[in-house]
Amino acid sequence: NDHSCGGVAGDLLPILAKLDPRVDLVVSGHTHNAYICDYAQIDAKRPFLVTSAGKYGTLVTDIRLDIDPAAGRVVGRRADNLIVQGEAYRTGSNDVPLNALYPVYPKEPAVAALVDRYVKAAAPLAARVVGHITAPALRAQTPAREQVLGDLVADSQLAAMKGAGADIAFMNGFGVRADLDPGAGGAVTYGHLFAVQPFGNTLMVKSFTGSQIRALLEQQFDSGGNTVSSPNMLLPSANLTYAYDLSKPAGQRILDLQVNVAPIEDERVYRVVMSNFLATGGDNFTVFKQGTDPIGGPLDLDALEAYFAAGPVTPPIPDRIRDLTPKP
Repeated sequence: NDHSCGGVAGDLLPILAKLDPRVDLVVSGHTHNAYICDYAQIDAKRPFLVTSAGKYGTLVTDIRLDIDPAAGRVVGRRADNLIVQGEAYRTGSNDVPLNALYPVYPKEPAVAALVDRYVKAAAPLAARVVGHITAPALRAQTPAREQVLGDLVADSQLAAMKGAGADIAFMNGFGVRADLDPGAGGAVTYGHLFAVQPFGNTLMVKSFTGSQIRALLEQQFDSGGNTVSSPNMLLPSANLTYAYDLSKPAGQRILDLQVNVAPIEDERVYRVVMSNFLATGGDNFTVFKQGTDPIGGPLDLDALEAYFAAGPVTPPIPDRIRDLTPKP
C-alpha cells in the first residue's frame, strides 16, 4: 500500500505527462507494481490520483471519490490497496498458503460456478498426453544464469521454424512460467505445456547481422531494467553458445560468441526465431525491433507440442552460456 509514488515508473510516465489536468483519477495497470500516488508530487500541474493493484489479483484498490454535485466536480480523492486472499494456491513451483494476518474472502458463487464449469470442460484437453520426457526440465538458473527449460523451449522454436530458414532461436526466461515435471513414465500432457507457455505468442523469424546479435545479448545486462546487478537472460538454441564477463564495460561483455561451432560473423545475416513479444522489443530487448524480413509462424505452444510429438525429449545440458566474470 505504497503512497510514495515510488512504483510509478517506466512507460506509464510519458502517458501521464500528456493527460489533461482536469483528469481526477488514473487506474493504471500492467506495471506489475502496487502504488497509490498523488501525481502532484511528480507534476504539480496534474494533481490527479494514480493507482495500481500490483499483479496476480492479490490486491484490490479501494478508491473513494468525494463529489460536489453543485459544483459538478471531484473535491476529494483517496485510495488504499487491500490484500485479497481466498484460498491457498500454487504458482507453478511455489505453494502460497493462506496468511492468518489478513482476511480470507469466500468465493463469489456465480463466478465460482463459471470457473468450475470451464475447469471441467478443459480437464480432458489438459490431460491429453502429447509426448514424453526422460527427466524433469526446470526453470532454475545455473550459476551462469542459464535455464534448462528455457533452452528446451528455444530448441522447439528453432525446430518449428527450420523450414522457414531459421538459423538460431532465443527464448526469454520470464516467458517460461512453470517447471515441466512430467507424470508417470515421463508422460507430458497438454496441461503441462500450457503451464509452461500460457501466453499464446506467435513465433516470428527476422534477419539480423552478427553484430546486431551481439548487441542484443549485451542488452541482457544494459537495457532498461536489465542490469549487471539484475541480468535478464535470453536462452539460446543449442547451436548458439557464448560467454560473458560482467566486469567489462558495457558493450564489451559478450565473449566467444559462436553459431554452429564457428565464431559469429559481424556482417553475415542470420535468421533468428523469437516470439512476437520479443520481436516488438519486449523485456527491454529493443534490438529485436531492428530485425528485417519478418515471417510469422505457429503459436509457441503448438511448436512446443510438435517438438514433443516428434519423439521422447531429453532435457538439454545447460552448457550454452558461460560466466567468465572474475570471482572475488
